[in-house]
Amino acid sequence: MIRRCVSLVVLAMLAVGCDLEPPSAREASTDDVATNAPAPTWAQRDGSDQVAVRAGDTELADAIAEARRTAEGARRRWDEASSHERSLWAVKWRAPTADGHHEFVWVEPLHWSLFRIEGRLASPPRRDLACGRGRDELVSFPSDELTDWIYRPPTGPDEGGFTVNVLERRYGGSAPTGP
Repeated sequence: MIRRCVSLVVLAMLAVGCDLEPPSAREASTDDVATNAPAPTWAQRDGSDQVAVRAGDTELADAIAEARRTAEGARRRWDEASSHERSLWAVKWRAPTADGHHEFVWVEPLHWSLFRIEGRLASPPRRDLACGRGRDELVSFPSDELTDWIYRPPTGPDEGGFTVNVLERRYGGSAPTGP
């Protein structure tokens, strides 16, 4: 029970992250992760606890690439799962915001095909999303915009959560928000 509560708290903390600046043409061509960004990788904005990911974070880029490489197998497992088991899955989406930036949000999939993911926003966006949706509202996006997936069974270790694992290694069990 405690493990489940801690897992939910960590998931909630990791639910949202925002880019500091809109992606440049160069960043967009490399999946919004440039290879020549200045250090440090993380920065706080206006003294808040909101953590922003800077372009050039190769470890997070590798985690996103691993999530995408394994997403089809995860999708097939989700597709075969019971409705209760499906509620234990989430996918992370790099959602466009109304102000031209992007924010990473968790979505509970309700339909997950090869081409599209439809689901309920499981984390509250910090900025207005371009689609105008908020927590618990339905969203839809192309499957190739997935940046992570996670399955949290009631017993046993979590599966997926590649970006979550990077942040937990960096910051311990209570990683800051981010992708």
